[in-house]
Amino acid sequence: MLDRILAKNVMVYVDDAAETFEEYRRVVRKGGRVFVIDSDFATTIMEPVPLEQCRAFLAGASHAFRNPLIGRQMY
Repeated sequence: MLDRILAKNVMVYVDDAAETFEEYRRVVRKGGRVFVIDSDFATTIMEPVPLEQCRAFLAGASHAFRNPLIGRQMY
């Protein structure tokens, strides 16, 4: 059993976020902590890249992400 899990920029790549969170729960001891920090690509800003180029870049890379908006779905 683990005391803590820190997952940073992981959830955008998993196929099933709920299943992944259940696995976190399974391997963390009672009273342990899970810290998850992830992206929300709808709010990404790349300076000084113009907005349309930023959106085109993210659209082109979106095939690599299972859930690019997971950051706004986690509580």
